[in-house]
Amino acid sequence: MHAFVRAMQRLALTAALAFAAGATAYAQTIPQVPPPTLISPMLNVGIPILFQWTPVNPGNVYNFVLQSRARTPQAAAGALAVSYELQISDQPDVASHTLVDLTTPTTIFMFQNQNLPGSGFTNQQPPNLPLSGGVYYWRVRALIGTGSSTTFSSIGRFSLDLARGGGSSTPVHDMGITSLVLTTPAYVGAATVIVATVQNSGTFAEQDVPLSITANGGQLARIIVPPTTSGQTTRITTIWTPQVKGIAQITALLNFSGPNQNRKLASITPNVLDQPQFVTSLAGTLKLGPNGYFLANAAGRETALVLEAPSVQIDFGPFLGRKIVIRGTLSKVDSSFLIVANQVSLTQ
Repeated sequence: MHAFVRAMQRLALTAALAFAAGATAYAQTIPQVPPPTLISPMLNVGIPILFQWTPVNPGNVYNFVLQSRARTPQAAAGALAVSYELQISDQPDVASHTLVDLTTPTTIFMFQNQNLPGSGFTNQQPPNLPLSGGVYYWRVRALIGTGSSTTFSSIGRFSLDLARGGGSSTPVHDMGITSLVLTTPAYVGAATVIVATVQNSGTFAEQDVPLSITANGGQLARIIVPPTTSGQTTRITTIWTPQVKGIAQITALLNFSGPNQNRKLASITPNVLDQPQFVTSLAGTLKLGPNGYFLANAAGRETALVLEAPSVQIDFGPFLGRKIVIRGTLSKVDSSFLIVANQVSLTQ
């Protein structure tokens, strides 16, 4: 009810402006419409693929005609024209690598996988090559009237098996890097894991494909991707220990010859930071050895070396032979851990 009142207030303002100008004014109201709901495909399918989704009903659009002489508003109602935009991609977000983008007037579309002019295939897919076997993602939105649309639907997922169905497709070799990430933030002197995800989007099983991973131009690893079947995804990992802080460049290069050249190279630029310091404590009996003070456990074995630094005003002499707790900030230096003490206390 409030929305209707606000709409009529805006209409009244439009009418007033029209009367002042001595001209005819037009106002059009298009309702907000939820997106379609996907029905199929959702599983393993062949060619042709039957895409199906629920219709949307935007209702009628009302064109109000206000004339300054008659001062009588006239309303004409008409059904809005609705068509649907279907997008297909090999990426889960669809938008970043859309392979097919087409418009259809109905809620059912029979996809024949023929990469011809006007078929909806985008320039992301090599010319004349249809979709190969593998996992694909799709979504739909409704196009309403002139220049209006719903949001896109949720994203559906299906696996294209070219051995099924009555259609045909050109066999193709196609492998690519779908993601390149670090499993943890990058810190100076701390090891992190680089993960490159490789997908076989072709129709052939592939083997003996090398993947090179570099950091700041230096090669970290050259790994042979395990044999992959059509549609299969595999993850390749390697260890990286940054030595300096700042922006780094991590690159993965897939040495593979195929029609899809867009994803053979992937790169990320993580920001390497100094390692954060943590406040912690260490307990033991303080003893003195050839290399200086050290903490010993209950069996008398050395657990930590205690160094006196000029910047730390703590005299350890009075604590010799006593059970103590050292509290301070912990950090990693090369392959060792360092606690910079700021408090020493006796323990029972």
